[in-house]
Amino acid sequence: MYQVLARKYRPRNFNELVGQNHVSRALSSALERGRLHHA
Repeated sequence: MYQVLARKYRPRNFNELVGQNHVSRALSSALERGRLHHA
């Protein structure tokens, strides 16, 4: 079955974000504080 590559290789959790430590930390912090907003 065909699957879009962006979905197939999308990180499933923050530990899978390679080379994006600053993004991972920012998102984790926002989640812990309940401060995530819609894009």
